[in-house]
Amino acid sequence: QNEKEFVYVDEFQRSLLTCIQEYEKQGGYVNWNSTSLMDLVQSVRIKEQEERTRSLKDKDSITGDPRSLHHAPCSKYFDNETKVLIENGPESAN
Repeated sequence: QNEKEFVYVDEFQRSLLTCIQEYEKQGGYVNWNSTSLMDLVQSVRIKEQEERTRSLKDKDSITGDPRSLHHAPCSKYFDNETKVLIENGPESAN
């Protein structure tokens, strides 16, 4: 069975690794001891660990960034006039 694998730009390293693993499952030879492949595997593992760690944080986490974890960008909540007022203080309303 000849499955086609795709490498996606937005998930390049992860999808490339999946493609290589599928190639090997189909009988292709993969030299997992090559420096490039060892670097690829390590990079994917690090990224996956970072994603797992980030997903465990919530808005009340002392190690998370509350600006990005608990709400959308300020532009979602405030119009430009309110944004200027907040950034420049009440004196800017005059």
